[in-house]
Amino acid sequence: MSSESRGRCVEMFLLSFIYLLSHGGASPPTVVGPPVVIEGDSVSLHCDTGSSEAVQWFKDGVSVSVSNPNFDTSESNISISSANATIHSGTYACSLTSNQSEVSTPFQLTVYYFHGKLSICKVRENNIQVSPVDSMLYPGLSSYSVSVESDVLLTCCTPPAIPPVHNVSWIKVDGNTRPSDGGDSSEGWSLLLSDIAVNDRGRYRCSYEHVAAGTVQSEEVELKVAVQGSTPATPVDVTVPQSTVCTKPGNTVTIHCTVSGTVGNGDVSWKLGDNTLPSNERYSVDPVTNSLTITNAALSDDGVYKCTAINDLNADSATVHLNMTCIHSVHVSPSFVSTGLGTSKTLACSSNHDDSLATPTYFWFTPQGIEVQGPELVLNNLQYSDAGSYNCTASSPNSLPVSSLVSLTVLGPPLVKITAFPNREARLYRPLTLHCSVNVSIPDQEIEWSKENSTDKNFISSESFNSNILTIRNFSVSDVGVYHCSYTSDTYREVKNSVHVVLTNKIYPKFDIISRTGIVNEILIVTCEFLGGISSDGTLTVSWFKGGSPLRSSRNVTVSNGVVQGGVASLTINSVKMSDEGSYSCLASDGVHEFNETFEIIVNVPGSFLEVPPSSVQYMEGEYLYLECRVAGKPLPKVTWLKELSHLESDDRIIVDSNGSLVITSIVMSDAGDYLCFFDSPDGVKEHSTVTIKVSPRQATPTALTGDDTILGLEQNLFISIVLAVVGVIFIILIVLLLCCTLCYVKCRSRERSTNGHQKAVLETVSFERRPSLRGSLRKDNSGILQQNPSDLSSLWTFTTDNSNSVPMTAVSSSVAVSPGPPVPSPIPPPPDGPTASLATELNLPHGISSFPRHKLMLSGDIMGEGEFGPVVKAIARHITEDSSETLVAVKVLMSREGEEALWPSLMDFSNQMRLSSPFISKILGICADAEPYYVIYEYLDRGDLKNFLFASHPSPHSEPMLTQSDLLHFVSQIAEGMRYLYSQQIIHGDLATRNCLISSNFSVKIADLGIGHDLYEQDYYDNGSQLLPIRWMAPELLKDSNMGPAFSLASDIWSFGVFCWEVFSYAQQPYEGLSDEQVLRLVPSGHLLSLPEEGMPALLYSLLMDCWQFDPLQRPLFTEIAPAVRGIDVD
Repeated sequence: MSSESRGRCVEMFLLSFIYLLSHGGASPPTVVGPPVVIEGDSVSLHCDTGSSEAVQWFKDGVSVSVSNPNFDTSESNISISSANATIHSGTYACSLTSNQSEVSTPFQLTVYYFHGKLSICKVRENNIQVSPVDSMLYPGLSSYSVSVESDVLLTCCTPPAIPPVHNVSWIKVDGNTRPSDGGDSSEGWSLLLSDIAVNDRGRYRCSYEHVAAGTVQSEEVELKVAVQGSTPATPVDVTVPQSTVCTKPGNTVTIHCTVSGTVGNGDVSWKLGDNTLPSNERYSVDPVTNSLTITNAALSDDGVYKCTAINDLNADSATVHLNMTCIHSVHVSPSFVSTGLGTSKTLACSSNHDDSLATPTYFWFTPQGIEVQGPELVLNNLQYSDAGSYNCTASSPNSLPVSSLVSLTVLGPPLVKITAFPNREARLYRPLTLHCSVNVSIPDQEIEWSKENSTDKNFISSESFNSNILTIRNFSVSDVGVYHCSYTSDTYREVKNSVHVVLTNKIYPKFDIISRTGIVNEILIVTCEFLGGISSDGTLTVSWFKGGSPLRSSRNVTVSNGVVQGGVASLTINSVKMSDEGSYSCLASDGVHEFNETFEIIVNVPGSFLEVPPSSVQYMEGEYLYLECRVAGKPLPKVTWLKELSHLESDDRIIVDSNGSLVITSIVMSDAGDYLCFFDSPDGVKEHSTVTIKVSPRQATPTALTGDDTILGLEQNLFISIVLAVVGVIFIILIVLLLCCTLCYVKCRSRERSTNGHQKAVLETVSFERRPSLRGSLRKDNSGILQQNPSDLSSLWTFTTDNSNSVPMTAVSSSVAVSPGPPVPSPIPPPPDGPTASLATELNLPHGISSFPRHKLMLSGDIMGEGEFGPVVKAIARHITEDSSETLVAVKVLMSREGEEALWPSLMDFSNQMRLSSPFISKILGICADAEPYYVIYEYLDRGDLKNFLFASHPSPHSEPMLTQSDLLHFVSQIAEGMRYLYSQQIIHGDLATRNCLISSNFSVKIADLGIGHDLYEQDYYDNGSQLLPIRWMAPELLKDSNMGPAFSLASDIWSFGVFCWEVFSYAQQPYEGLSDEQVLRLVPSGHLLSLPEEGMPALLYSLLMDCWQFDPLQRPLFTEIAPAVRGIDVD
């Protein structure tokens, strides 16, 4: 509105106000009419004056002339035939013609208008205008090509309007809608697409709705987004494998769509009718296969689904009809039918369909192309030409047709075939089976057996009729003859075939011999009885063989070689020996035929006790108990332990081994009682042994006497006086005995000189030099953990040197509780002063053990090897054990050019070892320490070291293995128990390997310490310049700096145990064979482990080895865990 119009409105307002004042408040004229009209509409305004007088009209303060062509004035109205926004919009007023000073209240008339067309006037990419081209996908649209990751501004230009346009909206027509980001600008309504992506391509629409004018306009453009340097797009092509898909309500159904060409994420969409399917819990589209999955399908899901794909070049679609009421399957049973020539057959067809579906219509289609309606097809007088596939199809107006096939075979006259097993030449007393087969399969078939010249169908009492099979279990002479198999049916007359069964003239055994078992020292008779042959009197020539070699009669063995009557030959072993075990055969011949009967003789040994515990043993609470009932036998009997006639079972504290050992790790008072071990031998012998275990409580610490104990103290003093008197008398008796012993010593000295002369003669043949020690005594590092210095001790074992209960092994966590076991030996005392003869008195030998008399030891010339201080030789010791007058022992000779002080630590170490008591540890039986050379006497096992025994026992391809996996596992179990015992005594071994274990003839294996492994097996040790180290058995933490000397620990012993097990099952093969020592030092710390031996081992044991070979020492199992784990492994 102009300023002039506003002035006139004010003027008219003042006139109206004055009029009101002059008329004393009477109502002025009022204009009545619509305040807003649309351009082109007709408008009529009325002036209400309250009288019939003529009125004068004013527009914007100017009087409207009657002759004005833009208005039609009549009486009190002013009319506009076609409103014009420019001409007719404004402020209107009216007054009486007689009094124009009385003007009505101003009335505002607004005429809305909308001129021109909305358009998308500008498209800018990174502020640069993009030129349009015609769209190929959307005819009539302009298309703009932009690059990915650019900023695109779309501007919508609106035409002039009253009121002005302010409600323009942008949308993306084809989905993937970006949030509307429009804004008014000087150029129009804009949409900014920042960092545009491939998914942003498509159609964009700018819309405007002028509510007042009732006008709606929109404009669309296409955006193409290209990736720089990408492969040019290819047109899309959409296909569907099925045009119709059937399912039931409640099912999950997948509709497949195959799209080729260049498509991206969001370029493929599904519609049901004209509605785009949402992505929710019921509808999901696979982004890779583009298939649509509908979960819990409903009847409302029935319809036509369209799969559409679009890219910059084109769009394509395909439709699939999802049918919720349909035929699901058609059944024809059976699917294969065989029938005879000229017979009749009826084929039936049924379907599985929805209940809401009308009953399907069935059609049969024959191989000849004939169509027959109905669910049944009747075929009469079938001929060969009728054979083939018959199709049954079910159809319904609202479902796809579904078909099923049945194959019909027309067979000619049946053929009967008889097969005899093993053949028609039967053997006496052996089974014979006749099998009758017919080349048709008809339900009404019937097979019948008969024998020629026999009217009784049950002509053989031992036969078994089972359909078409006839079995004669024990063939006799009367069973010879012709057998008939007959077949009849409703279609065919009887058809039969025959077989003539005769007795064979070939040689065969009457009974098969698989194996025979003999008992040691008992008689064994094996008989081979042959039948057949061409000889009428049954004469045969028989030869016996053992292991492929001819067997002749001897003092212990009697064989019937040569011609035998009746085909019976025998082998008699008068007294079975272990050497009689093996493979035997008896060969029978009649000059034309021959038969070789092969069998095995297995020799068993009755069970017997090798070692039983004493009848009574005494233990104190908390001590370690070990009892063993060692048994022998073949097979090895299983030992059972009873306590008070109740079976004793293993638990956390008690270990009961079927091999005979009983271990109680910490004995308690309730363990006292009568125990019995027994075994059942395979020969039926049962033996047992009893032992009474007595347990006494630990003694309490004495307390000081109180005043109430005075009388008791006086009585004790009296008792002490009496004891002192008795001791005095005993002392006098001892003086007399000492004089007698002196006389005996003088007589024995001459005999000892002769023995020493023999020993020195043996030792003079041995030259040796002192070898460097493998490891040394324990030391404590800054952390307080006991470790080993590798340069002080010669013993393979190291003892702790304090009385604390801490475990001197670096691999044991402080959180692991370990039983302290027996008291730890006191620290090594210093070498004694004075002459050498006093050394024996300073050795602190265990109670009951003294220096063994040298004259009772006879050294042999059999030198086993060189130790650090001298040789190790075999010897005979007289009366060194209670149960034997002469015992084969191994003697370690100790000599030093540096004086006896150099031998003192070793002798003390050996005296400590004599305190060890375990059946799995080679015992030190005695020490000769009265003069140099000193002797350490070891228990010796007759088969020598385990490494040499395993190497000699390695199986060959042409012979049976000497050892079974059970034997090898038994070796491992014994050493595991020995290491557990050493662990309980707080002892670190440091060189656990098969070379340092001994084995006896009854397969008892013990850990030994002869100290000659580096001499006998030099290749097993690595010389670092100052030491010989068994690096192939050492843990990786010890190999990181082998020149510094390793600190052996319990954890390193556990690693070595794993290598030991590998040695046993590889028959003493060298670990890491093929690698040099330098390669071992480099590869083992970097993770190189031993693989499964070629000979194999139980899987559970190899898994245990993997645990022992953990690179973190704290992760390796303890021997208290390893021993029972090995015991529980079953080789089967």
